Amino acid sequence: MEPTIPRHALTQAYAPLIRHGESPRLDARERTEFLRARECTTPPAALRLQAICRYEPRLLPRYHPDDRGWQNRSRGFHQLAPAGAYSRIQTWLSRNDWLDVVVPIVCQLGVDVLRKHSVSIDFMRRWAAVKSAYAHHRTGRRCIVRPKVLAGVLMCQERQVQRANAAARELGLEVVVLRGRMLTYEETAECRRRGSTQRGLASEVALTVPAAYREQIDAARARRQPPAVTSAVDSDTPTSGGCSSQESHLGVTNPCAARGAKKDGASRRHRRRGAPHPAWPLARTLVRLVPWLRQESPRRLLGALRPFATAALPWTAHDVQLAMGMQATRSGAAAHITPAGAKVPWALLRHVLAQIDPYADHPRLPELEEATWERPAVECNHPDCDGYGWHNTPTGAVRCPAAQR
Repeated sequence: MEPTIPRHALTQAYAPLIRHGESPRLDARERTEFLRARECTTPPAALRLQAICRYEPRLLPRYHPDDRGWQNRSRGFHQLAPAGAYSRIQTWLSRNDWLDVVVPIVCQLGVDVLRKHSVSIDFMRRWAAVKSAYAHHRTGRRCIVRPKVLAGVLMCQERQVQRANAAARELGLEVVVLRGRMLTYEETAECRRRGSTQRGLASEVALTVPAAYREQIDAARARRQPPAVTSAVDSDTPTSGGCSSQESHLGVTNPCAARGAKKDGASRRHRRRGAPHPAWPLARTLVRLVPWLRQESPRRLLGALRPFATAALPWTAHDVQLAMGMQATRSGAAAHITPAGAKVPWALLRHVLAQIDPYADHPRLPELEEATWERPAVECNHPDCDGYGWHNTPTGAVRCPAAQR
C-alpha cells in the first residue's frame, strides 16, 4: 500500500489550505527559493507546494532548473510531440473543472481500478492537483514531469507515483502522447558541451476527460451551474478592475515559449463594450446574401458599410446588393463576381461601395422620397401652387397659407 502522510506533518497552517484549495501568501524570498529548488527536501516545503500548486504552478520544482527560461532554452535537449499527435484527444474545459468535477467522479466510479493499482482516492486527487500544474492551463496538454519530481512534492515513493500514472491511464484521465526515453550518446555529449546535465526525456502526456464517464460528468456539471437570475436590478456595483481567476499561464514546459518581454505581449487597448456598431446587422445579412463575401468576417465590412447604415434614407442588405449590381452595369464591369475572383473580398467591397452615393444611388429613392414628402393639410387652388403646399414666385418658393393652417 501507499505510504500515507504522517498526521503530525499536516500542521494547522497547511492542512486547511490543501483541503479548501486556498493559496498562502508568499514573499519574494520564498518565491526565489521555490524557483531555484531542484526538489523538495523537507515536509513543510512539500506541504506548502501542495497548497499553492493550483494558483502558483511556476513555483513547482523541476529536475533541471538551470535549463528553465527562454534564455536557457538551448542548454538542454527538448523533443516535443509531432504535429497532429493531439488531434483525437479531448481537451479539458478548465483545470478547476478537471480537478473538482472530472477527477472525483472518475475515481468514485473507477474504484476497482484504483484498488488494482493500490492507489487511494485521496492520493489520486492530490496527485491530480500537482501533476495538472505542469500541463497547459487551457487545454491540459503537453504535461511533462518526471515521477521523481512528483514524488518529492507528494512526499511518497517514486513507485507510488508510477502506480498513480498507470491507474490514470487505465481510467482515461491521462493519455501518453510521447513516451520518455534516455538520451543517446551524441545527444548527451551535446548537452554537456552546452553546460546541461540532462540525461533523459520525460514522457509527454495529455490530461483529458474519459469518454466512458462523460454522461456522469455532464450531469455533475449541470448540477454545479448556479441558477439563472431572472429578477431585474436598478443599479450594479462597479468592478474593481482585477481578474477573479488567480491561475497563471504555464509555459515553462515549452522551450519555444515567449520571453515575457513587452513586445511579446498583446496590445493593452481594449474594445469598449457598449452599443453595437450601426453597420453590424447590415454586414451580417450581406455576408449571407453575397456569395463572394461568405468566407469574410462581418467585422471587416463595418467600415465600408457605415455610410449606408447611418444614411438619411435607410438601407437594407438587399438594397446594397442591388446598388452594387447597378454600379457594375454602369461601369461596364461583370455584375456577377465569383468567390475565386474576389481574392480580397473586403477590399473589393470597399472599392465598389466607394463609387455608390448613399443618397442619390439608393435603389428605392423615389418611393422613399414619396413617403417622406410632406402633404398640405388643405387643398390649394392657387394657380402657382405646386400641389404640395408651395407657391412658385419670381423671388422664390413661398409656403402656401392654406397648408399652414
